[in-house]
Amino acid sequence: MNETSIYFFNSLVALEAAKGCQDDKYLFFYDGTLLEDAPSNCINVPIASFYDFFLQTTYPQIAQLNFDNVNFSDTIKSQITQNITQTITAIKNQKIEIINSLLPAKIDDKNIGVMIFSFLKHLIEGAEEEATVELIIKLLNIITYLQTHQYEQTQQILDLQMQLFTSINIQETSMNNIFISFVLKQLQDKKEFDKNREECLQKISNYSAIHDIFTNFHFVKYIYTPKEFKKFIHIQAKIIFKSDFFDLGTIKQKEQVYRFFYITNYTFDFFEDFKEMYNILLPIYLEAIKKDLDELVMFIYYPLQFSWNGVAQTQKEHKNFNDTVERPFESYVKNILIDKYKLKANKKKISPNQKKIKVALLVHRILDLSVNHVMMSLLEAIKKDPDKQYEFIVYDMNLMEMMGSDDKKVDELKKLGFKYVDLHHEFFEGTYAFYPILEKTLKTRKLLIKDKIDILIGYHNRSEYNFLFTSRTAPKQIYWSHGNDEYDLDAIDSKISHFNTTDKRFKHFEIPIDLEIYNPDVDINEINKIRDSYPKDSFILGSIGRLIKLDSDEYLQTVAAIMKKNPHTIYLACGGKNSEVKRKVEALGLSDRFYFPGHIDAHVYAHVIDLWLTPFPFGGGMALEEYRSKGKPYVVIYDYKGEKLNLALSFAKDKNDYILIANKFIHDKNLLQRVTKSYLEHASKQLEKHTINDFRNILKISI
Repeated sequence: MNETSIYFFNSLVALEAAKGCQDDKYLFFYDGTLLEDAPSNCINVPIASFYDFFLQTTYPQIAQLNFDNVNFSDTIKSQITQNITQTITAIKNQKIEIINSLLPAKIDDKNIGVMIFSFLKHLIEGAEEEATVELIIKLLNIITYLQTHQYEQTQQILDLQMQLFTSINIQETSMNNIFISFVLKQLQDKKEFDKNREECLQKISNYSAIHDIFTNFHFVKYIYTPKEFKKFIHIQAKIIFKSDFFDLGTIKQKEQVYRFFYITNYTFDFFEDFKEMYNILLPIYLEAIKKDLDELVMFIYYPLQFSWNGVAQTQKEHKNFNDTVERPFESYVKNILIDKYKLKANKKKISPNQKKIKVALLVHRILDLSVNHVMMSLLEAIKKDPDKQYEFIVYDMNLMEMMGSDDKKVDELKKLGFKYVDLHHEFFEGTYAFYPILEKTLKTRKLLIKDKIDILIGYHNRSEYNFLFTSRTAPKQIYWSHGNDEYDLDAIDSKISHFNTTDKRFKHFEIPIDLEIYNPDVDINEINKIRDSYPKDSFILGSIGRLIKLDSDEYLQTVAAIMKKNPHTIYLACGGKNSEVKRKVEALGLSDRFYFPGHIDAHVYAHVIDLWLTPFPFGGGMALEEYRSKGKPYVVIYDYKGEKLNLALSFAKDKNDYILIANKFIHDKNLLQRVTKSYLEHASKQLEKHTINDFRNILKISI
């Protein structure tokens, strides 16, 4: 509240000041006996009851002392001022202690009244920003609790609600106030839950400051649970994509898509239901193509890609995306954009004998992810065994709508000595998320041609890749798969992969395994400390990586079968958050044996885990390679024909075989040790054997 409070030591002076004040924001407190004819803003608080009164009241703390017409010496006034200041501080600290004791407390019928009263009172008095966030979260949890529990509100709490309604701006000019308003309305009538939360979303969507929405959108998770994600996303779509959407300006259209996808993506855990965003956005995307809204088309592309391919678990799903999104955009580039922007195909010929062949590695961001780990390993190998005929240049799209690249990882890349080009800051200043994507892509194309790039390698689904490939930016264009084998465009000349695939369209090459990078020294005490934090004598199963990979019913049921046969096993699901995986684990009856340590040091936890159970059908990726480099055993479904027996021990033909192999590892410690030893010997030989010859041969074939 924005009220100003003054404490008087002469009651008559207080009365005179109160009667003469026309501003209802001023409160006048006074010492002494009660004045019968005092107005409501003139309040009697004897100095002896000062502490108890202001500890329990919702009035603002004293801002000023008035000693008019009292016969106090300066020394006495100073002492009184000091004592009251100390008392006010003590009251404030006492209130904070009360709040801090209630925030972590369990919500139940006994304490819910105290919680509501204390939290509302604290908000009225002006909680600090950090405290406000915690209070709102707790109040939202209380609202959820009240949906299934009865609670009779006291008149005191009802009065607080009205007071808080008055103190926050009716227009709810802050994001916090929007959610506080929702809480107050729910406390008044819990039967209006759906209406109130939809109204809350409406106010958020109409809020102009996107940064504030981004910062505070996490509150929505307490209004719509992950189980209600589809319901939430359809309400959100109804609010954001109104009938006049295509009449909006380009920036406003992009802002609406950003609100719908990006802010939601950063708020909710990533799981299968994200495909619902794809279902909503696809018709908008196709309509934008029809209307020749090129910038909107390119901006919507990534939300489509992420919400579908990001959770896709089969190549069939990847093919669906290629058919429904990739090919229509390819056709749009061919039939409309090439002519619209007067683009000419790069018809340069590469001679096998030319002095220098320039190879562009086009990345969308430089981050601490397996995709970049692989590229870094390749560049490390090239640096150790250089070939003067080839010049490798890394072009970083540094996508600002996705928070851009990691500066530390960029610095690591630069230290390798290869030329690095930041394609965002090459053309634009700042970190504005709504920069013109098409303009940036056109300028990138022009730069690549100017730099006389001979071979363009791209390894991720982005509209920019499609545009650059389809408009024939380089003489030779290569797609480097990191899991999506169905990505297919007419202008792709070659497809390569660093992992084994049965798809004959791909040329395979090995990524050198550097044990110094993948298996650094770690503190054994830290490993033991982590192991000791879990149940004693447990055999630790687990995996490391994106938890979306675990969101497979087949995989989780297989893990459950293994764990039920082996009651001493636990599972460490190391990675980000995924409430859907937690829900499925709970349904399987394993929640007390499944642990979610979050983002961890993979090199440490790889030693903590006794047996890696590779997720399927997703697979393990480079996280598995890092684990294997420790010489640790794992189980994976894989057709191991032609492999040596010592490695085939880990490879299962099907789910039943997977369970059998896991059981062997769990019960045979000697087998664990033998596999560990054999892999380390194999890795050592591979370190010598692995070269970039295969990769160079691929480049030569491409030429």
